[in-house]
Amino acid sequence: MPTDPTTTEFVVLRHEDREGVHYDLMIDTGAALATWKCSGPPESAGESPIFCRQIGDHRRAYLDYEGPISGGRGEVRRHDRGHCEILNQSGDVWTVAFHGWKLNGLYELSRNEGDVWRLNPYAH
Repeated sequence: MPTDPTTTEFVVLRHEDREGVHYDLMIDTGAALATWKCSGPPESAGESPIFCRQIGDHRRAYLDYEGPISGGRGEVRRHDRGHCEILNQSGDVWTVAFHGWKLNGLYELSRNEGDVWRLNPYAH
């Protein structure tokens, strides 16, 4: 892992839409928020990973935004927020130390197949 991690912000939004509830994990990469749509709250990842689907980058405004999403795409509420250190950011693996209200510790986001990723505590 690099010795000079990138420190940035993250947010987890509870997103309720026509399909139900999911959680959007968003990590600030500078120009935008890298975003994963997670099946459950990210902090619940443990022995069983949380499966996430990488979706398009989002505007940085979502670091602070809560409320309705245009086009009838539901509503978001902040579930968690904090800062994080990106220790590794290769194409298929991100290793991130989260320091949030709920999500704390070292985690790995790794591509499973296609746009599906696994989020679990770092165990290497």
